[in-house]
Amino acid sequence: MEATVTMQQIADVTGVQRAVVSMWRSRYADGDTAFPAPVKRRGSTFEFSASQIATWLQLSELGNNPHAAADLELHSSVMDAAVVDAEAASALLLITARTKGTAHDLEDIEAAHVAIGISDDRLLSIDDVANARERADLVPVVDTLSEAAFGAANVLPHLASRVQRNTEAITDELLTSDGRTLLASIVAELVRTSDRVVIPEGPGGLELVRAAAEMLSEAEQPVYGCADSRCASLADRVQWRTLLAADASIESVVQDSDDWAAGLVIAQWASATMDDADEFFDWLDDLTLQMGSGTLLLVGPASLLIDDLPPMRTSRRSLFLGTEGYVAPLRYTAPLTRGLLRSGSRKQLALWVLSRAEDDASAVTVYADHSEHKLNAFETQTLAADIAASVRGDRASSQHGYLRGTARNSGAMLTRGVMRVAPTSDSSLDGREVHARVWAADDQVDVPVLRGIELEAVQRDSKPKVRTWRSATTGVSRLARGLSGHQVPTELIAPMGPGRVAVIGPEELRGDALLDARGVDRLELERAAPRARFTHPNDVVYLPTKQRVAIVDRTGGHLVLSPARIVRCSDNIESDVQLVPHIVAEDITQQAGADTAGWVLRTVPTGQVEGLMRVQERIETRRAAIAAEAAALDAIQSELARGVAAGVLTTRITHSGATGSTDQQED
Repeated sequence: MEATVTMQQIADVTGVQRAVVSMWRSRYADGDTAFPAPVKRRGSTFEFSASQIATWLQLSELGNNPHAAADLELHSSVMDAAVVDAEAASALLLITARTKGTAHDLEDIEAAHVAIGISDDRLLSIDDVANARERADLVPVVDTLSEAAFGAANVLPHLASRVQRNTEAITDELLTSDGRTLLASIVAELVRTSDRVVIPEGPGGLELVRAAAEMLSEAEQPVYGCADSRCASLADRVQWRTLLAADASIESVVQDSDDWAAGLVIAQWASATMDDADEFFDWLDDLTLQMGSGTLLLVGPASLLIDDLPPMRTSRRSLFLGTEGYVAPLRYTAPLTRGLLRSGSRKQLALWVLSRAEDDASAVTVYADHSEHKLNAFETQTLAADIAASVRGDRASSQHGYLRGTARNSGAMLTRGVMRVAPTSDSSLDGREVHARVWAADDQVDVPVLRGIELEAVQRDSKPKVRTWRSATTGVSRLARGLSGHQVPTELIAPMGPGRVAVIGPEELRGDALLDARGVDRLELERAAPRARFTHPNDVVYLPTKQRVAIVDRTGGHLVLSPARIVRCSDNIESDVQLVPHIVAEDITQQAGADTAGWVLRTVPTGQVEGLMRVQERIETRRAAIAAEAAALDAIQSELARGVAAGVLTTRITHSGATGSTDQQED
């Protein structure tokens, strides 16, 4: 049968925008490389011969898919015909794949034996076989597609993807190519490291399982568990038939069964919204309650799993995570990079892995942040290995070197509802050890900075001492105010001089320019940015880029240049905790990514701020003095060397000038 393709289908298979195909038609309208003329028209839609387009693509070598010519028929009108009756087409493709022949030559007894061999009427019954066999019009469709894809088993993944895109309940669960690779790699690694029945759950779980199956060798393929709820829709049945065509072993499972309790459950509900929060956590409760010695991998929205929630939603998540006498078996939690969902490029997904530990008291949870995951093979494989290592939740898990995560005691963190950990926090700190190290360091400086300060080692306070960036910088109880930098024309920035205000921009923050070395004329600034504001003493100036840098402006009075920004810490003594500038600056530089939604800041009890700032002021003063002394020593070294080398200075050792121990010994 003659296959045709539309301009959109050509764009899809070549990996370009539809406008690019229109450009090809106009640019290559004549000559030996002329774009083929349409063979028919449906309304405003032109259709082209798939074979002619395939030949043209081979000759022109255009597009982003080197295999486009071979793949074209799988995106053509022939595939459209299969999608129209995907139920019968998928059944016929499965039968053809299992019999290793063609639909044209298929015998009724052969087709019946396939259904009998599968032995699961939910996925392929004798009636399904009979209905498919009655569709004589689908025989050339199946055979044409099978020939194009080098086998019926290779057609079914394409058909499954088309059916998914046409199914409203699944559309918002579909992953981008990068998202599919990342998450399927994790699932595949969990399959390789366990011998469990793999059970998909949620609206996106089956697609994730199917994607992982494509990454597994024949020897690595597990047994797949199919619950009644996960094979009721056409989209689900086509996906199960895709697995069956690849000779997957599938068995029926039900909740409350031993297979389910010991299984590897792959759950995805990426499209859940804040309005779904109660239903989402009820669903998660049910899945966790059924979990015995098995493992649950959950992909869901970061807005529900990780981010700050409204009070009512927070209490619901906290109830799941842990209460007195109970701690959720959460072994790994991480926000993922944005752009993994086709339907929402800015929506952020998160990952939870749950598995029961042998000893709840010593169980650990790995807090990771993959917001800046590079989506390359190394990071993806390392993340998959990290998650596999976290599943046990024991001492070995805590000692594993995680790429972007750190292990924390589950009971201490989850019962407090902690979902983000500051990169610089350390739950293992012992006050007595820190006390000893601080005093030992103070003894080694020429001018001690702890005079008049009493230090005492105390028992760790169980209350969380971290705030997310959003909660710290917004709302009536915020601990700091975020301010943007100013956009100033480059030509106005010149070396510092009279009548100029010093600037802090990316160059100063990165160390490419000295502080107070560049400035803007105040009159020019008034014309360019009449509402310009200047820093206050102890403002934190930072650069929110992938290479994060931050400094504390001790003196204030600087103009901050965009994209640099300001954090102005509040000194609200009515709050029980505060942000301290030099700690904020350190925390910013240690964050995992540029997206402030994932940033976490350490706080300090309000009663401790004055003493901490007093010591910090002394440290900064001493640093300035040491820097000045070092500069003077550099000047002595440089000028003395120049003078002696030029013959304008001479040196002579005298007793009165001998200050070093070596000179005194020579005397």
